[in-house]
Amino acid sequence: MNSKTHVREIKCISKALTDTAKGAHVLDIPCGAGRLIPDLVGLGYRVTAADVAPLMLMEAQKYAESRQVKANVDYAVADVLDTGFEDNSFDVVICNRMFHHFREPEVRVTGLRELKRIAREYLIVSFFCNLSSDAMFFHIGNYLRKNKSTDRLPIHFSQMKRDAIDAGLQVVGIHPMRPAISRQWYLKLMPTNEVLGVQDGHI
Repeated sequence: MNSKTHVREIKCISKALTDTAKGAHVLDIPCGAGRLIPDLVGLGYRVTAADVAPLMLMEAQKYAESRQVKANVDYAVADVLDTGFEDNSFDVVICNRMFHHFREPEVRVTGLRELKRIAREYLIVSFFCNLSSDAMFFHIGNYLRKNKSTDRLPIHFSQMKRDAIDAGLQVVGIHPMRPAISRQWYLKLMPTNEVLGVQDGHI
């Protein structure tokens, strides 16, 4: 799973984690097939991998073990919108490749509030941003095919910031996967009352 896309994702996530101490407890939700687990453990973190689908958790565990990762990893069934975890259960929560499936701002706000509730420090959230050539070609392709996509939609950056504010969060780090090219961006989000300043801005 060392594709170029995976390498770029890990680079963005690692940048966002720069000021997080080794040994911190990190939640990877949804973990899917566990692509991030070996990298997060390799960076020195204790990891809980969570997914709403038990079968995906089994795949994630198999993948981690195939990469010789057996220590410092726990597995849990959990939904991004209602995790079931206690308040402040994790130092950092990473939500990779999920929010582009949420079309309605209300759903995104619900998810962000839930992840904020269980994070002691901050969130790292990926989403598909409209400020990219990839997003522009997506919309042109839909127009030419007379196709109205209902999933994996680019979100206006101003709207994603508004969603974060409505959830009691503020953007403190911006990490586009390929600036001006890729629609996949990572945001580092902290509770509004703890914000110190924006890092690595590209706006």
